[in-house]
Amino acid sequence: MLPFYWDMTTPFEITDFNAFRYIELFDYDFGVADEDMSYVGFKMSNYTSGSNAYPSTVTNTQNGITVTLNLTWLP
Repeated sequence: MLPFYWDMTTPFEITDFNAFRYIELFDYDFGVADEDMSYVGFKMSNYTSGSNAYPSTVTNTQNGITVTLNLTWLP
């Protein structure tokens, strides 16, 4: 059931801020192949300048799916 919350026990570290990263969602149905529902893309360099540089959360909506990332920026 949505909304869904997923807390990664080992944080995912992004070192190339110019690369696009995608969160891809699948519909799991027992006994049949998983269905690719949609994806949401993020490019971290989009969040490193301006009035809200290095925010603690980033939300993006794409293809009918909304994803919020809780971020920790390291020096």
